[in-house]
Amino acid sequence: MAFAGSNIVRPIEKTFDLDGISRIVVYTQGGFINVTGETRSNGRVTIEQVFRNASNSEADYLEARIEKTMEKRGNALHIEFKINQSRRLWSFFSGKPSVQFNATIETPKEIDVELHTSGGPIEVATLNGHVQANTSGGRMKFRDIEGSIKWHTSRDPIEARNINGDVNLSTSVGLISVSSITGQTKLSTSGGGMHAHHMQCPVNGGGPILELKTSGRGIAIKYL
Repeated sequence: MAFAGSNIVRPIEKTFDLDGISRIVVYTQGGFINVTGETRSNGRVTIEQVFRNASNSEADYLEARIEKTMEKRGNALHIEFKINQSRRLWSFFSGKPSVQFNATIETPKEIDVELHTSGGPIEVATLNGHVQANTSGGRMKFRDIEGSIKWHTSRDPIEARNINGDVNLSTSVGLISVSSITGQTKLSTSGGGMHAHHMQCPVNGGGPILELKTSGRGIAIKYL
């Protein structure tokens, strides 16, 4: 039995045949998104529905109002979890019952991903494809990507390393830390610093472009 004030986790797990699928698109209303590329032919998706400060009956009430999508559309796998806003009676910040969605995706390495969460961290690792990610608030971490990337978070740090492709990273206030990046690189933060190490972006000679912009902190660059 769960009592008010506790968290209830109700996971949903599904395996997909990804033959003919070249892109995974994820939209969640709060919670983290973790994507890992592996040596496998199918994709495994786990969504943890985390009901906070909720009894079982309150979790049942919220779950009945969750809009859940896990389906193939053309060449893309679409995953979307959100609560029906018109019926949502409880605020996430009020201490009353609420729900968030934590997404863990294991996929073949050769795939593009598009990731969106309204609040929570995003992590992507070991993919050979293009990555687009956006969160309203949460740390972003990316490593070992063979492809172009475009990421934005409103108020938290971004870390990227070992990226073989063009990079466009922006955060409103957080630190951006990158290392071992090839291709054109654009980094922007309004209120945080930047650390760039082992960058393969020649300043002269027509090589890849490195563009850095910050409004409030310092920039440190090593080993261009």
